Amino acid sequence: MGGIQDLKGKSKTTAVLLAVFLGPCTWLYTAALDWGKFLVGIVSCIVASIFLVLGEQIIWLLQGQLSNAQTVWEVGLVVSGILSAAMYAWAIVDTARKPASWYDEYGSK
Repeated sequence: MGGIQDLKGKSKTTAVLLAVFLGPCTWLYTAALDWGKFLVGIVSCIVASIFLVLGEQIIWLLQGQLSNAQTVWEVGLVVSGILSAAMYAWAIVDTARKPASWYDEYGSK
């Protein structure tokens, strides 16, 4: 009974559920092998969120100088939404495509 160190394998079902509900954070579950994917995914989601917040502030500051501030906001919203959705889709597809044996053998890799 050595504790947590004895738990080597992971569950594919858990990984897919994490991907569905938490997106890129699913790669923390298998961080030893997926750390790079986690960083790319989380940074992309953070950039998308910052883009939304800063986009709104820039439009507010330049309200008199922009010809069509609403269009700028809508483009920012679409770009941020697509980027976030792409990161979630990537997490789900990547997790679902790995065979169950990959998760079963996780600790021995």
